[in-house]
Amino acid sequence: MGLYSSIVSGGFAIGPLSLGLVGTQGWPPFLIGSAAFLVCGLIVLAVAPRLPDMPREGEAALSARQRDALNRVREALGLAIGERDPLLVAEALRLSRVALDGLTGRAGTEEMLDGLFGRFCIGK
Repeated sequence: MGLYSSIVSGGFAIGPLSLGLVGTQGWPPFLIGSAAFLVCGLIVLAVAPRLPDMPREGEAALSARQRDALNRVREALGLAIGERDPLLVAEALRLSRVALDGLTGRAGTEEMLDGLFGRFCIGK
């Protein structure tokens, strides 16, 4: 798509130049515009088979990092559902929150404490 966008942008820049060279009357400006349109169409046809599939309805487009974070959330919530000990349930829920924080870009407790005390503690 970058190549296509560059060519279309170049067409916008070259369009006035070509009209200045061939004029605005007769077939030459029409033929130049048609040729530019066909070149852009050929580029789209050449690139289209290489494009990734769009997500279907009900699916989400995720990067590998996002998919990994969501898998960690699912695993942690699975641990919480299967536990009876409240401390282990709380830890599993904390792990799922940490994974969600990683997904949304929020800093976790460890990162926040490292950032806060990293400047003050000797040996950090």
